[in-house]
Amino acid sequence: MERLETVTPGVEGAIRNEVLRCAMVQWTAREAAFAPRTPEEADAAMMAVQETASAVRAALRLRDPSLALEPTRAAAASLGIPLDAAALPRVARAVLGTFADLAEAECAIEGGASVEEATRTLREIHFGGRPLERLAPPVRLAVAVSKAVERAPTKGMTDKVRTTGDLLIAFFGADALLDDVLTKDRIVEFLLWCMRLPRLHGKKHGRNRYEKTGVVLCKHQEIADADAADVAFWAEISMRADLTHREKLVLAGQRFEPRLTDEMIEKHHARVRAVYETARESLDWDAPAWESRLKAWREEVQRQRKEISLGSDSAHLTLRITKPKRRSAWSEERLAKLLNSTLYRGCFSPFRRWRPGRHIVRDHVYWAPLICLLCGMRPEEVLRLLKSDVLQRDGVLCFRVEERPDGVIKTDEAERLVPVPETLLRLGFLEWWQDRFFRDGPLLFPEATIGETTGKASGSDGKRQRTIRCHLGIADWNEDGYALRHTFLTALDLAGAPDPVRQAIAGHEQGEVINRHYTETNLKKLKGFMDRLDFGIEIDEDDARGFPTIRRCTLADGHTIEVAARLEDERLVRVIVRDPMVGEQPVIRLDLTKAEGLTRDEVRARTERAAERLYRLHEGRRIRIINEVDPGLDDRAVRQAVMSFMALGAVTRRGAQSAPLRP
Repeated sequence: MERLETVTPGVEGAIRNEVLRCAMVQWTAREAAFAPRTPEEADAAMMAVQETASAVRAALRLRDPSLALEPTRAAAASLGIPLDAAALPRVARAVLGTFADLAEAECAIEGGASVEEATRTLREIHFGGRPLERLAPPVRLAVAVSKAVERAPTKGMTDKVRTTGDLLIAFFGADALLDDVLTKDRIVEFLLWCMRLPRLHGKKHGRNRYEKTGVVLCKHQEIADADAADVAFWAEISMRADLTHREKLVLAGQRFEPRLTDEMIEKHHARVRAVYETARESLDWDAPAWESRLKAWREEVQRQRKEISLGSDSAHLTLRITKPKRRSAWSEERLAKLLNSTLYRGCFSPFRRWRPGRHIVRDHVYWAPLICLLCGMRPEEVLRLLKSDVLQRDGVLCFRVEERPDGVIKTDEAERLVPVPETLLRLGFLEWWQDRFFRDGPLLFPEATIGETTGKASGSDGKRQRTIRCHLGIADWNEDGYALRHTFLTALDLAGAPDPVRQAIAGHEQGEVINRHYTETNLKKLKGFMDRLDFGIEIDEDDARGFPTIRRCTLADGHTIEVAARLEDERLVRVIVRDPMVGEQPVIRLDLTKAEGLTRDEVRARTERAAERLYRLHEGRRIRIINEVDPGLDDRAVRQAVMSFMALGAVTRRGAQSAPLRP
């Protein structure tokens, strides 16, 4: 451990209190070994104490700390606090002041008072009035964190408190004393340090299902690496004379490493409080009642932001970019693209859900987004459903959400019954559940595995769903799988559902009403509101597959797709299709202008494949046809060629649907 050149008031107070505690422990032991003595022995003992008191007063008058050097060094060593030659005299001077109090208390003891009586004032000043048997060494940070983790009420809170505790230890050190680190100023320092942590700190550990060890990441190094990258980019743009300071800040906001959000800093502050309160209640730490440090932290943040706005030369050192996650309801365009995607219209295989194909795999990847969207359930609630959690009550099929040993529900209000809406029933959910019911195992979605660290199924599934949505072009930071629940609640509100109905279905707290009791007696009412929701899902019976499928979602109706086409010798040789729901990149590209090396069958296969894709994309949507050679010309021949091209796609589509499916 590095020797301390500067000593904080907390460290100084801890060493002083340790000197006092050791003296009181010695007196208590001597009192316990009580033995009679002669008047001469008593006078000699009193004389020695008085001489010590005189020596202490003389040392205080002369500002000479030498008398306290050895006791100070011993107390610091017992606490594991290394003091260098410069710091030791300063601490010894503070300890010397307590020697006079100790001499006075010892004189009282020699005069006949008990140790309890003689030290009462000292204990009230320095130890909160604790009795002698409860005087303990200062509490260390690692011990307080361990106790706070142990006392966390749920597994989720256990992990969160442990995370904040690890950050505290990374910043202050495991052997740090609470008297030194959990003070107002030092907690603000810790929060400001947390602000510099990258948003994805600790994620590059390299651990996975194949590699269990990984690497231990240093938080200080992660901050240093992120700061170095930011400084390098700022140096690059600060040299540009064509940019104003505001423009440089905008560019920095696009390229700087995202850090922890203010909301996350406030959460860490709350967990520091948990460590603080646990130490006071469970470890007899003598500290005043908790006082929020958020105001002081916010004032410092405002000061830094003012420097940035004023264009300070060191602004880049305090410029912090964050990407807070604010879940919002899915837009109609993205929702339509999800429901019109290969997940529900046909994919290549269970492992390539984003590639078009003829397979519809009805597992948790298929059902979970639909249940979140149509029932407003949390992803974790859906993935932990048992087969027996699908039940009938008062003639209404419903899901049962309740606490079980394998997973704790979010709140008591989350325990409830959720009606199964008509759309799920029309999609064949009841028949699918019936088939699952007679298979082995209790889980409705056994293929949804739980995470090794979090113990949640929604974590692993969320990553898989995110991968699929990235391939589908609908990945979004704020509109994720959990946000489908927000989409449901927003639609329920627009449908006129009153607050008690929305809260009961969603599992939100609603005053004195317990959702489980409310939903048990109002299932038909709740289902009526849920069936009012219209997400534009059109369902057809699919005789080839043997179960109903989503034919299309009409939420995107009215959005125009753009088809740029070119004719050569009255023959369609080039088709470029762009979908504004996807972006500027073409979604379909057919180019036969350089088809000399292709056989007739290859040209036909490419043409039919592109025509079928355009036909499927066009369903229920307007189309804008453009002459690629002259976009301003309304060319009838080009329009007729594109219409014939789409007709070819319809024929190809019907032929593919009528072909027998492979097992």
